[in-house]
Amino acid sequence: MPGRGLVLIRLSRSGEPLPERHTDLRTTPPYLPGQAPRQQALTRIPFSDWYVAPSARTAAARALATGWVANGPEVTSFESEFARHVGARFAVAVSSGNTALELALEVLQLPRGSRVLVCTLSSFAVAQAIVRAGLRPVLVDVSLSTGMPSPCTVSEAAARADLDGGPPMALVLAHEAGDPADVDALAAAAGLPSTMVIEDAAQGLGGSLGGRPVGGQGTACFSFYATTNLPVGEGGMVTTDDPERAEQIRAARLKSNLPHPRHGGHYDVTPRSGIRDGGLDATMTDLRAAIGRGQLAHLAQWQHSREQLATKYDEQLAGTKGVVLPHRPAAGEGQHAWHHYPLRVEHATVHRDAVIRALFAAKVRTADRVTPLHQLRYARELCEVPECGMPGADQYAAQRVALPIYPRLPEGAAHRVAEVLAYTLS
Repeated sequence: MPGRGLVLIRLSRSGEPLPERHTDLRTTPPYLPGQAPRQQALTRIPFSDWYVAPSARTAAARALATGWVANGPEVTSFESEFARHVGARFAVAVSSGNTALELALEVLQLPRGSRVLVCTLSSFAVAQAIVRAGLRPVLVDVSLSTGMPSPCTVSEAAARADLDGGPPMALVLAHEAGDPADVDALAAAAGLPSTMVIEDAAQGLGGSLGGRPVGGQGTACFSFYATTNLPVGEGGMVTTDDPERAEQIRAARLKSNLPHPRHGGHYDVTPRSGIRDGGLDATMTDLRAAIGRGQLAHLAQWQHSREQLATKYDEQLAGTKGVVLPHRPAAGEGQHAWHHYPLRVEHATVHRDAVIRALFAAKVRTADRVTPLHQLRYARELCEVPECGMPGADQYAAQRVALPIYPRLPEGAAHRVAEVLAYTLS
């Protein structure tokens, strides 16, 4: 076989290789032999695209010229504009999405060791934020259809926590790939008021459910990492409708220690340093805030592009054997944020990993495989995990393929993905 050729190896569910499929990259696509010769090499399609708009570049230069380092006028303006965009009363800018989660949990002022429900498909950083806040993560299984906790899995985890040492005192709730979770229903299933739900909205910006934008009510934490829907590079935001929480977080981000029952529970706020006896350094720089403001001006347009791309994926992949399209709100009930496009592979003989390898050969990059927290030894040491395991998360994680979806996605990406899947799963 020519040196530049490609061998596609398909694996059955048992791990045994299926018959090899050979093709030559010099003459035909690596996933669909028999087509006309290529005129040029395939364009690589990365999973994410950190694009900084010209308006954001101009804003960055403006911020540098002011001499402000952090928590200056750019930060104040970014907070106001972001709160207005998501419909929140207050927004507090911080250094990262993980810091936002930790601070939002701290201001709940729960006793040390209190149990907090969290999805097992969350990142390890989320579990660490809970632990750093002095709390105990209790893992929750997911529904296979959504990849998110359901009222049933939440109530089961809450009952388990109650038997093992105490009822859950809070719930950290993420929006899988931008699919908005039903905050009120899941809070009720946990036996908690919605005020004790902290939304991990790192992937949810732009989503809504039942007329409720993600971050518009309650308390939510956003990330502005380079792969998010509002890419700044780094940074985070806490939105809340509680003025006291907003004020506490503003004070806490200034190298301060939060008031907490284990520290006496007394507030001692000073104008210069927030709450006494240093702690977190969680401020956002004015440079990042200026970039965020410039990017935010384009967010509505970018979200519209994501919706159009999701429609293209839907059309191209509809009817493909072994492919389950992503869950999303029913028509007229809400809006998916499309942080990425998470389809599932349900095939009798072809494993999900074979699909990922075929996409890689076709120069389409996918997100890293997600590993549930209960499968990680070092996470199990921090979290409460049921002996019966978490079958929903195990199955969802084994089937999930996260496809790229962003405003500058190369033309024809959805078509290429569809051809790869049709060939690999045939």
